[in-house]
Amino acid sequence: MQFSLGGVPTMRRSMIPAACALAWCASTACFAQDFLVSNPKITGVFVTPVDANQCSPVKISFTLTNATDRIIYSQRPYSGDNYTLYQSFMTSGIEVLPDRYMVGVSINGGKDGYPYRWGFRGALSPGRTTTIAGLLTLLEVGGYELTGMLFKGGSTADMRLFKIGKVSVDACVPVASPPQPVRAPPIYPVINGQPVNPPVIPYVMNGYTYFPARPFFYNIGADIYVVGQTVVAAWPGAQLVMYPGTPNAVYNGLPIVFPAPIYVINGVTYVPPRFVSALMGGSFYWDPYTRQMLINYPPYWW
Repeated sequence: MQFSLGGVPTMRRSMIPAACALAWCASTACFAQDFLVSNPKITGVFVTPVDANQCSPVKISFTLTNATDRIIYSQRPYSGDNYTLYQSFMTSGIEVLPDRYMVGVSINGGKDGYPYRWGFRGALSPGRTTTIAGLLTLLEVGGYELTGMLFKGGSTADMRLFKIGKVSVDACVPVASPPQPVRAPPIYPVINGQPVNPPVIPYVMNGYTYFPARPFFYNIGADIYVVGQTVVAAWPGAQLVMYPGTPNAVYNGLPIVFPAPIYVINGVTYVPPRFVSALMGGSFYWDPYTRQMLINYPPYWW
């Protein structure tokens, strides 16, 4: 789906029209009023899709016209680079070259840090137009307000801001109600050779064994806490953000999908230990004869 700002949206959620006046066009392009006099002009902004999910990037395209009487140049990072939320190009050393132009996107008023930015390759002659496209994966579920900017290195006075609008981000897989849990016969968890007795019993759901999240992570030396609608586990050098009711998670900034969802039952979060253990560098083995759940982690955990 392609959406041009200022158009009449037909999708479930719509983007707020840009603050700088944007005229609707019957064609595939939508043009902003000129807001730069002697600099290049942004003459179109496209966001695809505006209904995104945390596993797929949003494509943001800018149409840039050289309205000056001289050739203009850009600098890296170039069009097509893919960022993830909270990953700014500033952290890897951006070039700051005078008179080199770029466009950027800031999220929620810049609260995420430096803007995500892209340039074009080569030179742009007077009167010529080019398209700069960037990819941005928004890892967290929710609504994002996008602000665009046109600027050149070495002079903050030449930065020009313009509104883009809103993008809504859903979970990779929609939230589902947990199935009816089956109370399993006694299950005996053993973590690194030590028997564990969780305060609440494990369940079996859809053929998978589920273990209460807090004692599971506690017994392997990880911290666990709740942030809004997410459950976060942290251990040395890593972080796992889980979205109860879905198999969606974010591991060290990268979205993943477990083969089985995380569930909340009677206020208790349950995780499928087989898959979480593998992700965390451990091993999982189920012994059907002794009904032991054998979980082992490397020595650096302890």
